[in-house]
Amino acid sequence: MRNELGLSQKDLAAKMSSAVDQSTVSNWESGKTDMTSAQLLDIFMIFGKDLVALYFNFLSDKPPASPEEQNEEEES
Repeated sequence: MRNELGLSQKDLAAKMSSAVDQSTVSNWESGKTDMTSAQLLDIFMIFGKDLVALYFNFLSDKPPASPEEQNEEEES
């Protein structure tokens, strides 16, 4: 995701709400260290991803509901 947006590791580190530096981002990407759950949430927010939807869609065999289908479920 970082490369898709043209961000360097230093750029991403600067966007994080918690204090991290370029070497921390490098360690995440190389698998040397793991992110905390707060850092993971921060990453998803930076890249505009919905962590909850991604997680639950990953666990489900059926495709995600369209907004129209969600509205129908809420009305019934």
